Amino acid sequence: VTMNYHEINWDLQYFHVIFISNSNKSVAIMNQKSSTATSMGKIVIWDYHVIAYYQPPEAETDSFIFDFDTSLPFPSSARRYYDECILPVINFNSSLWPSFRIISAKDYLSTFASD
Repeated sequence: VTMNYHEINWDLQYFHVIFISNSNKSVAIMNQKSSTATSMGKIVIWDYHVIAYYQPPEAETDSFIFDFDTSLPFPSSARRYYDECILPVINFNSSLWPSFRIISAKDYLSTFASD
């Protein structure tokens, strides 16, 4: 079952924040609006990137990624985002591979700040 964007339960308990980075602070992510690459799938090398992940309470319903920087639809299904933005990076040097830290949206809002 695919969930329509307008059917999302906006209760924060279903949202998580994903920090994407690595020990080199150079992580490749594909299909990014800010890419200046004319080839290679709109790649951007970020020191870190932050996205929101929506996991609905119904197991048979799609999960979504909210990435304001992606050139994919907003939001994108989590599977599509992974397949088109993260998975292709394994073909690059391992120093550009992502690591992930996932926290609840509630913890993010109460703990983190950005400049």
